[in-house]
Amino acid sequence: MIIITIPMSLLDTDQQVQQLAMGAVLKGAKPTHNGDSVIYPIEDVYLSLDHAKLLVSKGAKVDNMSLFIEIDSPSSRVPDSLILEVSEDEEPKDTWATWLLPNHNIMTRAGRLFVGTNGSTNQDPSLNELVDVFDDLITPYDLPVPDPELN
Repeated sequence: MIIITIPMSLLDTDQQVQQLAMGAVLKGAKPTHNGDSVIYPIEDVYLSLDHAKLLVSKGAKVDNMSLFIEIDSPSSRVPDSLILEVSEDEEPKDTWATWLLPNHNIMTRAGRLFVGTNGSTNQDPSLNELVDVFDDLITPYDLPVPDPELN
């Protein structure tokens, strides 16, 4: 379940955010208050990536959204904002091939390469942490059809 956190001040002043918040409620989100923010838990099928990006650009926080990043190659450099700190005796994890944990793989679909945004930590990062790769993000629902197995 995706968790959207919207500052009350943003709900009071931004019509686009107000419309998305009302849409979330109509789609079954049951908002709660936490200090000066309203929290909307919503099923992932009811929040488009474009709407999630819009919310982030306006100052909201979007958590628990499963996404993939389209990459050029396993040896491409990971954006600095996604590189995790490593100890001095470890090699930097600055390419997609080294950024992924051993239990994650680079996925090929329709000749394109994808990595899960959870590939380096086993947890979906906040969409707010993925701003540097916004243009390369894709939802699981929008991934190309799997390549047929070669027999």
